[in-house]
This record gives sequence, structure tokens and C-alpha cells, in this order.
Amino acid sequence: YERRSDIYEAFTSLAASLVTLNQIRRFC
Repeated sequence: YERRSDIYEAFTSLAASLVTLNQIRRFC
């Protein structure tokens, strides 16, 4: 089940990058 944790980690980082991107768009 270690792979599942890796996938979850990748999904979390992807979601975090999306949120950061949305915040940057707000500044513009």
C-alpha cells in the first residue's frame, strides 16, 4: 500500500499547485 500513499502525496501536491496558481491569478 506504499504506492497508494505516493499517489495520494502526488495528488495533494498537484492540488496545492492549483490553489497557488489560482491565488497568483487573483493578484493579476
